[in-house]
Amino acid sequence: MADTGSEQSGQLSVGEVLERDHHRIDGYFEVFAKSLREDGPIDTAAFATGAAGLRHHIYVEEVLHFPATICSPMTSGRRS
Repeated sequence: MADTGSEQSGQLSVGEVLERDHHRIDGYFEVFAKSLREDGPIDTAAFATGAAGLRHHIYVEEVLHFPATICSPMTSGRRS
């Protein structure tokens, strides 16, 4: 990810925080997928942590991030 003005000032935008969260969650699912391909125990804890993180991430997007878009002047301020 390229440096942005907000990163240089020490503050992250909502989009940057969500992008970092995507990468963190992906990491858990990568660990889980790797455990499926290899001999040995399946890392169900990685799956559970990734799934919980994904549920929280979706909640944050829907409640905090997307309402600003849904109720914008372009949509006449209506919720669908």
